[in-house]
Amino acid sequence: MEQRKTFGLIIGTRRFPLEIDRLTIDRNMSDQAVSFRFQHRAAAWWGRLDDGPRQARLSVGTDLGIVPFSAEAQSIRQSLTTIIAAANAHCGDVIRVTGGRMLIESRAQLEQPVSAVALVGTITRVVAPLNPYIELIRTVQAFKNKSVAVRRKL
Repeated sequence: MEQRKTFGLIIGTRRFPLEIDRLTIDRNMSDQAVSFRFQHRAAAWWGRLDDGPRQARLSVGTDLGIVPFSAEAQSIRQSLTTIIAAANAHCGDVIRVTGGRMLIESRAQLEQPVSAVALVGTITRVVAPLNPYIELIRTVQAFKNKSVAVRRKL
């Protein structure tokens, strides 16, 4: 008899099985929320999976850093505001500025039972469309850091 190898995605204390021919979650593990963290595009992301009776709710987010005050760097603030508006127009209202910080938070639904493939696929579907905007934000932030360094030398 052939031995079946089982691989898994482990998040916190929960193990999401990844079998070659079957991808499911043990229903005994689906009665609690799962929180997890991951790195993407040089940012620390958080995630939370809350189980519901028919669907699970996934939330993912990250902190992209500060938005400078207009007096500090007006053109950089305007650039970041334009990028955020474009990202929100394309991806839904997922980036907001709170307390001077750019925060991403996005939500999605997953059908029950949740599999590791469905979880990773949904995270990818939510995060991937934000990649160009994250890169633009990082470019503007790098420009701000270089201009601050030049001013300090003068």
